Amino acid sequence: MSQYAVIDCETTIFQKGHPYSARNSLCLVGIRINNINHVFDMEYSLRPYHQQREKIIGLVNSVDLIVGFNLKFDLAWLKRYGIDFSHCQIWDCQLAEFLGSNQSIPFPSLEDTVAKYHLGTKSTFIDENYWSLGIDTPDIPLPELTEYLENDLFITDRLYQHQLRTIPQLVRNLLYLQNEDLLVLLEMEYNGIRFDFGAMERKSQDVQRELEEINQPLSKYANGWPHFNWNSGDHLSTLLYGGTIEIKVGIPYAHTYLSGPKVGTTETRHRWETVTQSFPRLYEPIEGSELQKPGFWSTDEATLKTLKGNKDLIKLLLKRAEMEKWLGTYLKGIPKKHREMDWPGDIVHGTFNQCGVITGRLSSSKPNLQNLDPRINEYIITRFA
Repeated sequence: MSQYAVIDCETTIFQKGHPYSARNSLCLVGIRINNINHVFDMEYSLRPYHQQREKIIGLVNSVDLIVGFNLKFDLAWLKRYGIDFSHCQIWDCQLAEFLGSNQSIPFPSLEDTVAKYHLGTKSTFIDENYWSLGIDTPDIPLPELTEYLENDLFITDRLYQHQLRTIPQLVRNLLYLQNEDLLVLLEMEYNGIRFDFGAMERKSQDVQRELEEINQPLSKYANGWPHFNWNSGDHLSTLLYGGTIEIKVGIPYAHTYLSGPKVGTTETRHRWETVTQSFPRLYEPIEGSELQKPGFWSTDEATLKTLKGNKDLIKLLLKRAEMEKWLGTYLKGIPKKHREMDWPGDIVHGTFNQCGVITGRLSSSKPNLQNLDPRINEYIITRFA
């Protein structure tokens, strides 16, 4: 067996090439073995891609170590296309850099990392001239895309060799463990979590009605002012601790055309006008709860619970905040993310990050699947019963 292969994938760009979005596809696969680059056209122009896939499988089967930068991304694409790498160990150069820098640089980039060690230059030509302009990968000339991919393979290979020489054994031991964790996280993301979106939508309607019921008694505290925003910290601070709210609102007026094809017709337009509303102080601010914005104080849950005075208003505010989070973050937030990411079926493929937090703990995003509200368990459908 060859010792290792450097792997990099070029994909379509929807949601930054997310490997589980239905509308994305794998365009090119680059594999570097023994200083030789192999570039395979998957769905850049070829359909079907069976023969190319078989060649990739053959090369992957010839090595016992896969190297890459932000390697979970590339492995997810291989896995999506049925390319097995379970016999290989892995080395993620991004993860190695994160650990080697004492976790001080979240999500280190390949460009910055190779520049830091004078190992070459990552090309920005494709990003600047195509991707940043919304031009998708299949519309980039193949010679330019291939050159970009091969350069990434080359500098990643150099970075790997540098890390082999310079990373202390203690950090390397941790890296080995983290690389094993990466494979587990990859499997978790690939499998995802199945949700009952129909039941979540029905529940969200119930919660929305409950919110409207809470808003009715709350409105009297805002003097029935229609422009009060209960989700605004500034508005809540002014309501609780006194002050004046000043905002611009669109005021409707009738506009009649005096000339042109619509002459004599009238339609509703809006003009921006400043409206104000003053509120007396209802509570004394807690010492130390001042915000950087002068004249405003904290309205978070912990602060509200310590305020002395009318507890009815505080209970309503706390209940409203809890229901807003339940509705916005979970019942509506998770289905919204599913639609935004164009994930097929009813599976949510959240992301687990190893390089995001300076303490080294795992984080989750898009959506955050750590510390879920226990109530959401009712809407998770098991596939292992």
